[in-house]
Amino acid sequence: MRRASWKKSGLVMTVFWAMLALVAGCSSGGLDEMGQRYMAFLEAEDFSSGDGTLAIDVAQDDCNINALDPDWEDFGPAIGNVTVTVSEDALGITLESYTIHYEPLESPDGTSTTMPPRLESIYNGAYTMDIQSGASGTFSITLMSVDTKQEFQDKSGWSWYTEYPEWLEVWNAKVAEVNDQRDVVEEIKDQVARLPEGSEERKVLEAEEAIEQRRLDRLNEELEALQSQEVLHFWVSPALDMARYNLRLTLNFRDTHNKSRTIVLNRTLWLYNVDNC
Repeated sequence: MRRASWKKSGLVMTVFWAMLALVAGCSSGGLDEMGQRYMAFLEAEDFSSGDGTLAIDVAQDDCNINALDPDWEDFGPAIGNVTVTVSEDALGITLESYTIHYEPLESPDGTSTTMPPRLESIYNGAYTMDIQSGASGTFSITLMSVDTKQEFQDKSGWSWYTEYPEWLEVWNAKVAEVNDQRDVVEEIKDQVARLPEGSEERKVLEAEEAIEQRRLDRLNEELEALQSQEVLHFWVSPALDMARYNLRLTLNFRDTHNKSRTIVLNRTLWLYNVDNC
């Protein structure tokens, strides 16, 4: 029942972007031409559409909706690596901070184009790194946090669907109960294993283990009975299931003359449900 979506390759895919630096505060001399003094490269980890644009997963899928326990795909912040290079004729710099804005762009919704929601979340990060003349430095940043993904879901209409909401509440509670009881049984087993064979203390714990195991078996039967109702649950995407934004990354630094400078990178990114199962 899950919507078809682009899949990433089995290997980690990266898109390497060489972007000319837009350096603020420079004079008009030859070495101050864009990209000749300070350059920045942005490498996106894990998510790529394969055509040179960034793709970010905004919905966490259950990889087996028929399993007793949900099998959630890996899901977290989208991470990128930034490399800043200083030319041999430029002053060394100290990176101080960075800011990420998400600017909505017209996106196709199947029949026409529409504007995706504006995201209020602005990611501000602090990172200190000294880069000398003729050198480069690399560091990792959060391209999009989980909170911003949630903001996009809420504003664009993504929803987690079940045929009966009250069933899902009961299901989640029963899964938690089974997991807690499984932990109880495992803890008692560990205690039993540490005691001498035939000791009275071990016999008492073995009897307790049998009682708790029967309780776990009963809870598993109740969970299987719930599963037999075959109530499906899955993501329902909005009409605009692939949204296009401009990611604007601003790097703030000071040169060795204590002059403030910035490097601004812009890159198109798509937000949608990437199937990583």
